[in-house]
Amino acid sequence: MRAGPPVAWVLNLDSEDELARGALYRPPALAKRAEYAARGRLSGLVRDDDVVLDGDVGVRDDRPARGLRGAAFMPTPYALRRLAESGCEVPAAPSLAVLQRANERSLLLPRLEGARFVRTRDEALLALNRPAPGPLWLCKRGYGAAGRGHRRIPAKKVRDADLAWLDAALRKTGGVEVTPWLDRVADFAQHGTLAPDGALVVGAPTTQEVDAGDAWRASRLARPDDLADAERAALRAALEEAAAALTAIGYFGPFGIDAFRYRASPDQTAFCACCDVNARFTMGFSVGFGALG
Repeated sequence: MRAGPPVAWVLNLDSEDELARGALYRPPALAKRAEYAARGRLSGLVRDDDVVLDGDVGVRDDRPARGLRGAAFMPTPYALRRLAESGCEVPAAPSLAVLQRANERSLLLPRLEGARFVRTRDEALLALNRPAPGPLWLCKRGYGAAGRGHRRIPAKKVRDADLAWLDAALRKTGGVEVTPWLDRVADFAQHGTLAPDGALVVGAPTTQEVDAGDAWRASRLARPDDLADAERAALRAALEEAAAALTAIGYFGPFGIDAFRYRASPDQTAFCACCDVNARFTMGFSVGFGALG
């Protein structure tokens, strides 16, 4: 549990929308922000004595936040402005351009056969019309969270509806990740924090419960028998690789990587040590990282 005085939070769980829209982004209504706040509280990031700005439906009262240290799920320009408006202490944060680069799926592609990041319809069609390791390709918008912006597309059988989805995804986020769809049997994560000088503090591996749409449901600390020694080593190496890539572009702050074990054949599994890099807090961060500082 985090020690120290209360913190004022902006739980902007729609931060990927701001990354995609930039200056065109408009924050959601108070009711929606209150919904985000409720979900963020359930993740364990927020203590009982913390203040969540816009945490109640239809209520905006900044007085309890004045003078507190501020924090955001992702420190986007909107989140920083909201913290400043409340009168709390605004944290140092990377620029929007750095946040966009750090969270785009192109930063660190999964080491899976056929993985590509495409920026045009023609590139997407070339990627999707190749032979796939299985029957489907999994496409993800350049920015996305909680399983949003995913679509399974049959290999070599791109339909009109798939093209419409691809066009919209490319227009909205500027790119699409194409990876093979795999039969996942277990999901994991590991988290860290990066100082501006690149110093890395590492959290413990976690197991994740996700639904059929890849949306997070729960996290717990990984038990010794949840991960093989080789998988733990691969997860740690992937975290350090992500940390180096993030530092190289100027990112600092909390981050996490997602990983999974999948069925490679009826009697054999394999491990993907990093399928996503999340340059922000995550819903499972407090589980794997312990003290939030």
